[in-house]
Amino acid sequence: MRSLSVIIPTLNEEDAIADVLSDLGSQTADVEVLVVDGGSSDRTVDVAHEGGAVVHSTQLRNRARQLNLGAEKAAHDWLLFLHADTRIPSSKTLEDALEMIQAHRGGAGHFSLVFKGPDETHLGFQYLSRKTRLNRSNTTNGDQGFMMHREVFERLGPFDDSQPFLEDQKLAERIREHAYWITLPGYLETSTRRFAKEGFAERYTLMAVMMGCHSTGIHQFFDVFQTYAPQCETQKLELQNILDAVYEVTGAMPLAERMHTWFKVGRYIRKNAWQIALALDVYVLEEPENQALEFFDQHVDHRIDTVFWDAVTALLSAAYFHVLVPLRIRRKSLR
Repeated sequence: MRSLSVIIPTLNEEDAIADVLSDLGSQTADVEVLVVDGGSSDRTVDVAHEGGAVVHSTQLRNRARQLNLGAEKAAHDWLLFLHADTRIPSSKTLEDALEMIQAHRGGAGHFSLVFKGPDETHLGFQYLSRKTRLNRSNTTNGDQGFMMHREVFERLGPFDDSQPFLEDQKLAERIREHAYWITLPGYLETSTRRFAKEGFAERYTLMAVMMGCHSTGIHQFFDVFQTYAPQCETQKLELQNILDAVYEVTGAMPLAERMHTWFKVGRYIRKNAWQIALALDVYVLEEPENQALEFFDQHVDHRIDTVFWDAVTALLSAAYFHVLVPLRIRRKSLR
């Protein structure tokens, strides 16, 4: 039987860590669990010890550094990077995943997600869940669990610790560029708690802005806006604050640079236009699954892969931030 080292970074996760450790303890696979704590002030470390984990405590309050330290300390060559608010419903999930990924030693695996917690029936979570099954660019995140052989991690890693966020996206895209991803059998459950605290629309808007800025090289945004607070420090997000940060960054640019920046944003959004088709499947068509997405892939995608449609999307995205978001904020303030 293959052995697996599961690495979980924590910071003040006493309310969540016991559940995932219990799930890991019931797995039929041979599992070593490493909790790498970033300086919790609650009982996270004690609870992790009680749950049978090997605990490494560090004052490095940086999830990427915690994940890298866990990989360094792991006893086994198969690694699984997991979030503390994850649940594993089936005791055979990791055994089945290890069996599949052995045939894909040169790639990496992730699970699909089901969202559990406040407002879990919200259609937005069904949309996010569907995205996790697709293996498309920018759809593979750390909460899906990253499983890979140590050789892959050492060749394409480690996690980038230059920022306290996006470490999962950066590694995911390096793997997508230089190797490949597979969707593992079974699924993980992940908590809706961040969305519940920050607001679904607000969190999703911020995620879109973050990925747009990261993918197009607009790094000034991350200097202006605190994008990703630790879970223990999350609070309600305000769309106006996100909007102000976008205005501050783009407003400081000369006109030509600003236009070029919006064009890059438009190209990025156009490349992700398939998400509109997926949303149509989830929100409107429902069955059969992915019919709009398949139609888009076959008949639309190649037709809009032009500079003209990049420019059209750029205009639409600029209008969204300069007109539609302010209108939403104004309507909200009048309630």
